[in-house]
Amino acid sequence: MSTRMSEAVSASRFISKCNGESQSAIIEANNNLRYLVKWKDSPQGAKAILHEILGTTLYEGMGLPVPQWTSMEVSDDFIDANPAMWLKINGKRVRLAAGMQFASLKVGDSPQKVLEILPGSWHSRILNCTDFWGALTVDVWAEHQSNRQALFIQNPGTPYLIAVFVDQKNMFGYAATCPKAQLRKCSYLDTRIYSRASMIYGLNLWIGRIQKYGPSAVARLQNMASGRGTETAVNRISERLLNRITRLDELIFPAIFQWLPIESEVSAFTTRRDTIRFRPSTVGIGSATS
Repeated sequence: MSTRMSEAVSASRFISKCNGESQSAIIEANNNLRYLVKWKDSPQGAKAILHEILGTTLYEGMGLPVPQWTSMEVSDDFIDANPAMWLKINGKRVRLAAGMQFASLKVGDSPQKVLEILPGSWHSRILNCTDFWGALTVDVWAEHQSNRQALFIQNPGTPYLIAVFVDQKNMFGYAATCPKAQLRKCSYLDTRIYSRASMIYGLNLWIGRIQKYGPSAVARLQNMASGRGTETAVNRISERLLNRITRLDELIFPAIFQWLPIESEVSAFTTRRDTIRFRPSTVGIGSATS
């Protein structure tokens, strides 16, 4: 199932402005759903929006959970009626430009709870915790330049949570000062979320998954860009992704052992990725062909 919603929507009610550099806003659309809207003329620039779209699509193509997204039409009348959502640049309020904006479906609907930070004792409640190994592998592949962001959804009456990965704008080396993603730089900030016991198998699994499904996921990015004036940028990103697929082993191993030391019994068993044969599995990580 694609995360791209089939039809564009239009803004109908401003809910609130969000904190953060992107100065995004929560807006209710004409379909009565609420969206996190990121502005094409925000201080981060149009490139950040392009990378948000490409990163979200790449994550979805690899079977990782991300919010659905679409384009939202925001009219001049709506902007004029809601100055509270305008940008603030150098202490001054700056009017937004009307037109189509990137709109990500707001994660979690009442009565669901949405948590941004978890105590370490709650990590065992995350049903798709192994997806964090997938996110780390994809982020290294795509040269993500900031810590991985996630939200955690909890349904009423259950202690368990589902992680959803958000904020892909810093993928593909955007705003980077270093030539390639580093494991620590693109990881989830609380590294206790990474199960050391499943490290080698989990990374093996995801490296093999990218090698198998990555080329088709990259082709989707190129198809999306066709006729939209972004072909040159997307082709450059696609070429680099395809070149890095065969280098994932050396990009992750053995650096991962220096960053996340594993338990002594696992370390005694193996410290080289090539001592374990990759075995495809879809348990807990979704389908890359859905």
